[in-house]
Amino acid sequence: MKLSTILLQVVFGTIVLANSEKSKITPEKIQQQWATLVAPYVTRCLCESGANRALAEMWSQNGQITTDPCLSCYILCIHRAVGYYDVRNELTVDVILAAGIVVPESVVRYCVPKAANITDLCLKSFTYSNCVLTKVYEMKP
Repeated sequence: MKLSTILLQVVFGTIVLANSEKSKITPEKIQQQWATLVAPYVTRCLCESGANRALAEMWSQNGQITTDPCLSCYILCIHRAVGYYDVRNELTVDVILAAGIVVPESVVRYCVPKAANITDLCLKSFTYSNCVLTKVYEMKP
């Protein structure tokens, strides 16, 4: 599996890594942690959102994201399931960091504001994930 593929699977969410721990975390560990975390929600979120399984798998396995509205709602469902949204249905840095999942804090702090003013929650999750995906690509060695 290519390093870029593994890193892109991080896009489902955000594991906050302390600077001292970054060298200990490998893409494989991140992938395993994320897969374990979201596994209980995949089927439910596919059914609730009506997302195409192939598109959801392309997003999770290859980091390919499309503007399909059902895929955006699938991403929202996953984000809610892992605790990214606060009680006001907002993506907030503190709530995402408290969830303790996948990607450096700097990426979370950069990407949350990109989705802040979007009222459509599916589009908000899509925008956040797309931003994280872009930043993960930039992190590639």
